[in-house]
Amino acid sequence: MMNSDCMEQFAPVAIHTLNRYEHLKKCIESLAKNKLAQKTELFISVDYPPNEKYRNGYEKVVEFVSSGIKGFAGVNVYIQETNLGSARNSLFLNEEVFKKYDRIIKSEDDNVFSVNFLEYMNMYLDKYSEDSSIYAVCGYVYPVCLKDLKGETFKSDMFSAWGYGTWKAKMDARKSFGIDDIRNAVLDGKYARIWRKRNRHIYNEAVYVAAGKHYYYRGEKAGDFVNFPDFMLCIYLYISGKYVIVPAYSKVRNIGNDGTGEHCNDKSEDLYAAQGLDERNGFEDCPDAESLSDRDRYVIENYVKADLRSNVMVDLIRLKMILNSII
Repeated sequence: MMNSDCMEQFAPVAIHTLNRYEHLKKCIESLAKNKLAQKTELFISVDYPPNEKYRNGYEKVVEFVSSGIKGFAGVNVYIQETNLGSARNSLFLNEEVFKKYDRIIKSEDDNVFSVNFLEYMNMYLDKYSEDSSIYAVCGYVYPVCLKDLKGETFKSDMFSAWGYGTWKAKMDARKSFGIDDIRNAVLDGKYARIWRKRNRHIYNEAVYVAAGKHYYYRGEKAGDFVNFPDFMLCIYLYISGKYVIVPAYSKVRNIGNDGTGEHCNDKSEDLYAAQGLDERNGFEDCPDAESLSDRDRYVIENYVKADLRSNVMVDLIRLKMILNSII
């Protein structure tokens, strides 16, 4: 039995934003409805507009976050003077939070949370803090039917950034993961065949990254990824053999698939914006996360399908990589 009232530390929430005032307002209002909000410190960083088309929304956001957000243990607001971009704005918040805390709950501004989100997060962040096989606790689950799942949560290597919690030590440990780890995995014939059969979408992304096609930044260190989106975490989890904790009932609804987001379009707006939330007030305990059956794991890992064009492109890219390594 784990009671949230007995917790000594409550993970802070970090939200990076720019110009989506309505989204941010709904996000914060939903967090404030959680019973642990008054024990939770909030960190918000407002990026500077990259051009004038963002100015109006940006000014509304600045006015909102500067007006005095209530209902939390504390609210820390940072107004950036130059444009950082979403990735660096998020990293900025990491640095600020980790000056005081050893864990963090991260969100973009377009998530709406269930009334038990913070309780769920804190319970499982406590439960798995010392388990090196668990990288994060996710609040979102794809809108799929898992026929064999019986419990509250499950382990998966499919990460979602739509509201998640993790620990500083585990984020630091991930920094040793680099381009060579990905390249070695996709060039290993037997390993690549198993991965390609099991989860073609993430495998394809790994080949693209290994070939230098996208999302990899060669910084001062081998593991310097300046942008580490969802699928990069999936690649890391798969290769390293780690997992995230995922709820059976989503604690998050994403309202940003409306054409306003950096990476999302409006094709799936109705699906995600209408997705149900776990509306229970709280939990009596947090049972161990289940291991998925092969059938349920396939459903989760293949929710995002790889298209034929991408498959052909990836096979050609990998073949070229093999030939280059031989030569």
